Amino acid sequence: MFPPFHYRSTGAGAPFLFQHGLGGNLQQAQDLLTGLSGFQLISMDCRGHGRTPFDPTHPPSFDQYADDAVALLDHLGVEMAVVGGISMGSGIALNLAVRYPERVLALVLVRPAWLDHPDPANLSILSSAADFMGTPLGQEQFQASDIFIRMNLDLPNAARSVLGQFAREQGQHTAKILKSMIRDAPVADLNLLRSIRQPALILASERDPLHPFDFGIVLDQYLPDSQLAEVTSKYIDESKHAREVMEYVREFTVRLQPVLKFDS
Repeated sequence: MFPPFHYRSTGAGAPFLFQHGLGGNLQQAQDLLTGLSGFQLISMDCRGHGRTPFDPTHPPSFDQYADDAVALLDHLGVEMAVVGGISMGSGIALNLAVRYPERVLALVLVRPAWLDHPDPANLSILSSAADFMGTPLGQEQFQASDIFIRMNLDLPNAARSVLGQFAREQGQHTAKILKSMIRDAPVADLNLLRSIRQPALILASERDPLHPFDFGIVLDQYLPDSQLAEVTSKYIDESKHAREVMEYVREFTVRLQPVLKFDS
């Protein structure tokens, strides 16, 4: 029986599975690529996110979330899809491409936040936030911490996004999900990415402390058929960031036309 995943499928054309970031939901993924023609855009709430229930018998991990994504493709009768995502969603896409290469037509990786090591330094502020959750004054105490104050002085919009973790759906599970995912990694060894022969688009930003531009550079070095492009940081200008992401994705789909056999 298909698990009670909350998902959305919009548009028509080549299947494109695009996943949200840590603590987000499918609306984040759908909104970023809204208006992309020629695709069936598929997004789901990962377990414990949005309207998909948290399941303690299936702890959060990149393997689990990738398995769930494949289960959704099976449920929809989709054999192969363009696969991608934002932040954590990028990691899910990489995991899926390594473990289920026969299901992937191409990759779209937006603002990757993990490589092959658990507990990346860029996500230490989220781990710190999780430590403050579950107490009445947790958010106020976190806002008074040095790590939050430093980020808030440098990039207030980035700090605000971290605070959003305190108000997410299914908030009672947030700390566990944050800790579990931060302590995981999409792949155990970057050399595994050399086996991915599908074309990949990598979009990364400077001035994004949670999603280092250097991670995009590293992925570009290991993925055999990749294109790396810099987009404006979401924390500097969110509207410009969204426009640039859409422009690059549209250009990338033109390159994919011979593979996808569709008119964009």
